[in-house]
Parts: sequence; C-alpha cells; structure tokens
Amino acid sequence: MPLPSIHDFTAEAADPAHYAALDGDWSLAVADVVASTRLAAEGRHRDVNFVAAAVVAVLSEAVREPEQPAACQFGGDGAIAAVPPGRRAAAEQALAALAHWAATEMDVPLRVGLVPVRALLDEGLEVLVALQDFGNGDAFGPVPRARGHGGGRLGEGRSALAAGAATRPADRARGRVLPLETR
Repeated sequence: MPLPSIHDFTAEAADPAHYAALDGDWSLAVADVVASTRLAAEGRHRDVNFVAAAVVAVLSEAVREPEQPAACQFGGDGAIAAVPPGRRAAAEQALAALAHWAATEMDVPLRVGLVPVRALLDEGLEVLVALQDFGNGDAFGPVPRARGHGGGRLGEGRSALAAGAATRPADRARGRVLPLETR
C-alpha cells in the first residue's frame, strides 16, 4: 500500500484526509532509549542521539519497500516506523541487533518492540499514517495519528502503543508476546 504524502505540514497535517489507515497486517516498530534524561544529565546526550539516529537508519533499511520511502521517524531518544506486511521479520531482526549493539557497544539501554496494528484496532484505535514530503525524493514519516479513545497524535501517548502487545525479538524465539514497556 503506497503511503500518502503531506506536502504542506501546516495546512495538511491536521486533516485526516491526508492520511491512510493502516490495516491489521501492518505493525509499528518502536525503539526508545531507556533513561535518556539521566544519560543526558550525565553528559551522554550524544550517545543517546547517536543510538536514536542509528535506529532510524537501520529500521529505514529494514522496512523499505521498492519505490516507497521508508516510513520511519526520529523521536529524540528513539523512533517509530510503520512496518508493512512481509517486512516484520526484517524489522524484528533489526530491532534485536540494535538493542544488542546499543547495550554492548554504546552502554545505552534500548527498549524495542513491535506493536501489531491489529492489537490497536482491537482496542478501538485507528492508526493513520502519512509521509512528510520535502520534494526531490526526500520524505520522512510516518506522521502517525490514532483515532479512538479521544484521538490525538499517536506519539503523544505511549499508552496507545501500550494498548497493543509487542513482540520483543529476544522473546520471539520462545513464542512469548509481552506488553510493551512504557515509562
């Protein structure tokens, strides 16, 4: 499914007509640096930013489909990506590798998870997504919004993500699906 683009953020971002609703076959990949405020206070803000930027780079490659920009967005101390059907395994592997690398090489704990959009739909939430298009083939996203339970931007409330179940890559081999941790 090609994702729609927002060309004028000020004029279009608040209009749901510029978004596509993700169906239950999609997932949301999420990553968050644990205790990023403490790490920054310790003078490690560059490590936090480096790990978060690495998440964007690696997830963008993992979820990219031909002829479609990756729907991955930086969030300061983490990122969120829309994972198309068929790219979930690649996203899981990328998240597991990122969490391991961040912990062992950077000494930065990284919380990762995959939230099935189906779980959010079952909670009465509609996940709307668009890409921010800057022209010349440069786009980033998703610009996610959730409707239901009061609506609003999905990124404003981690409770919307916590409403679903997240498969932690390390636990997938054991067949366990755990709730995504929130802070």
